[in-house]
Amino acid sequence: GRGGGGGGGGPFHEIYHGPPEAYWRARGRQLNLIRPPEMLELFRASGFRAALVPYYRFEEFFAGDLHPYWRERLAGADPFLKIGLIVGPLGAC
Repeated sequence: GRGGGGGGGGPFHEIYHGPPEAYWRARGRQLNLIRPPEMLELFRASGFRAALVPYYRFEEFFAGDLHPYWRERLAGADPFLKIGLIVGPLGAC
């Protein structure tokens, strides 16, 4: 169902039904909810030549509409990225 860790996408399913503050009130702050472009910018601002490689998406398990907060801030398949690998060239540090 919508509330648990089983079917329906678990905690990820509930993220996009409201703004981050609503999710954090209901579920706590175990997920940081930093959007993929923001995460990359954090690495780049720290001097890393970072890129994001999508690893696992859950688009097929999402049933519902994205809250306007997320629709305005996410592009393409970004809302459905569960796991992404942040990579950079070897020896770049």
